[in-house]
Amino acid sequence: MADVAGFNATLSVSTDGGTNYTLVGGSKDFKGPTEKSARIDKTDNDGGRYSEGVAGRISATLSVTCNKDLDDVGQQALRTACRSGVVYDYRYRDETGTGKEEVLFKATVNGVDASSKTQGDADSTYELEFTGTPTHQAQT
Repeated sequence: MADVAGFNATLSVSTDGGTNYTLVGGSKDFKGPTEKSARIDKTDNDGGRYSEGVAGRISATLSVTCNKDLDDVGQQALRTACRSGVVYDYRYRDETGTGKEEVLFKATVNGVDASSKTQGDADSTYELEFTGTPTHQAQT
């Protein structure tokens, strides 16, 4: 599990439509989930030289860095998703416990950055891009 701002964050992947989840092992750093709204330009020349805009569609991403483990089933699923373009279901938790928030989402894996080292731990960083609206709910 990864320590994130004092939390033990986890990411799990489901390859069967969200029924069963497998922990992505060796996680040690998360960036996100990050949500960002696109800007739609609405400039109509009444704002002088200033542009005008409104919020557009939201995109969301999550990045996880793990100790590289070619035998970890969760990491294998992420590599498969990146290579094949398949959309899997994911569950992200800042911390585990009844009533704590979890985020359920579908995502594509748009990148795998794997390091190789002759000494020490090698890392793999996986870049996930949400597809559709995530569900924020309490763990049961």
